[in-house]
Amino acid sequence: MGKELQESYTMKLMAMRWVFVALAVNGLFLYAINSLMHTLTLDFGGEILVHAAPVVIEVWMHISHYVTSMALYDGLGHFVGYLLTRPDGFSLTACGYVQSSFLEKLQFADKLSFRSTVRKFLQRVSYIFIFHNIVLILTIFCSTALTVTPNREDRGVASCIIYGQQGKPTDRGWPTIQVAMGLGELIFGTSLGYPRSEMAVDNTTFLMSPQLVDAISDGQAIIGLGYQTSLFTSCSCIHNVTVSELVDAGLDATNASLVVNGFVSIENAPGLVNVLSYSGDTMQIMSLVTGVNVCGNSLNGKTPLPVCFTKFDHHKRAMIYTEMITDGTTASVAPKLSTLRETKDKADMYWMYMAYKNIFGGDFSVIPTPSSLPGATNPLFWWTTPDMRVVSASAIDAGMETLYAIIGRSAIQRTFSVSGTTCLKNELSLTAEDITMSRSGAQVGIAFISVQFIVTFVAMLGFVPWFILQNPIGPGIRLVMDRIYFTVMTSGPMSSGAIKGMNGSMESHYIWSKLDLVVRIGEAKSTAEDPEFGTIIVDKPKYVTALSRAKCYN
Repeated sequence: MGKELQESYTMKLMAMRWVFVALAVNGLFLYAINSLMHTLTLDFGGEILVHAAPVVIEVWMHISHYVTSMALYDGLGHFVGYLLTRPDGFSLTACGYVQSSFLEKLQFADKLSFRSTVRKFLQRVSYIFIFHNIVLILTIFCSTALTVTPNREDRGVASCIIYGQQGKPTDRGWPTIQVAMGLGELIFGTSLGYPRSEMAVDNTTFLMSPQLVDAISDGQAIIGLGYQTSLFTSCSCIHNVTVSELVDAGLDATNASLVVNGFVSIENAPGLVNVLSYSGDTMQIMSLVTGVNVCGNSLNGKTPLPVCFTKFDHHKRAMIYTEMITDGTTASVAPKLSTLRETKDKADMYWMYMAYKNIFGGDFSVIPTPSSLPGATNPLFWWTTPDMRVVSASAIDAGMETLYAIIGRSAIQRTFSVSGTTCLKNELSLTAEDITMSRSGAQVGIAFISVQFIVTFVAMLGFVPWFILQNPIGPGIRLVMDRIYFTVMTSGPMSSGAIKGMNGSMESHYIWSKLDLVVRIGEAKSTAEDPEFGTIIVDKPKYVTALSRAKCYN
């Protein structure tokens, strides 16, 4: 007695289990990459994630690759099973290709005869397997792109002073420009915001943070209202300090005359001859930088010097995050890092103009910048030089932006209105870690997972014929996927004749070459007329007909 060929949708969906697993694993990995790009916080204390996170990503990517490979294997097996049930049949050798390992697949097709009907087909399938395995190298770049840092959380408050723009600007007379020079010796560039002299940015974003007046621990931070302002400096050289050359550089004749007189008064000593101007939402400082050898040596009594124009704009109120550093004493607390938490409404640039005017002493100013250390430049110029000794032509533009950000901090303290308040305190968490993946690492991860999705989609296509055909093709799929069933079904006269005379010592590729026969699996035509029972055979297509759901087969 035979049995009916039951191929329900549940059975077909179960056969696609590796496809669904691959979609789930790859989808979760894509979600994880997206989370890591925006920082993922996990409740693990200590440094366990520093060592475990890269390993987890590496293992996850290998699991993703494995389940996708299994889906591709199943998809290929079901598609070849369908080909073997077609009226034209298909080569029996394809069964050996599906059942071989990955390394064997790479050479399988090349060892077939050039007359083989499936050589090109199997070669193209091999390219998919090769490409899919090559992308495994991307796992290294993705897993090493992780950065694990202690999680920070907002907790508690600290007393602080914030600077505002209430009423009218007032000159309190302190800090002075000399104080700003002293600040240059102690300040961290990153505490000023995003200086072009220290970061890969197009211009400096100066952040004025609140002033802490409370005790705080090392590594803790405060968050409070401040200001953000964009600075951009462009410097050029003039061959001699004359009115005509300054006018050609972009200064009007009246201010050019003042600059020439100021240059004469400073007698080529290190310093700045500044012209401050203000218009609406922008402010500009023209600076003649004296006593530096940036533009070349003197020639015929002419002194080439740099003229820099620094533009201030995009002045806004903002919520500023400021991390502190200290050795444990209150007097040693200093801002280490300032970052932008939130941009708020537009602020009045006029207050910035008055702040710089007060600290400079007017719209026109001559500011000597003597050295505070033997052989070194003034601390304000340290960001314009790679060694604190000689101002560099390649660093002067970005360095001048940092210089005016340092002065701007003192200028705001001198002129803006002040009020005491509390700032939110931010500190390290002892129970959580933040994991972030770099942009390049995320791009590599997305490329890897995209390949997995493409391969999974290709695997899904292999199942399509099984779902749309009316006649059952289960025996064809079983012939490809089940080695024992393959052995039983190919023991008939046709295939046994092909391998007659072979022995067990022959290489497998030689045996499969002998089995490169176009066959079809289905019902024997000799039982086709029987309405109830039939026989499943593997033979030449002309001796085989399609299977039926209405009959029982043995």
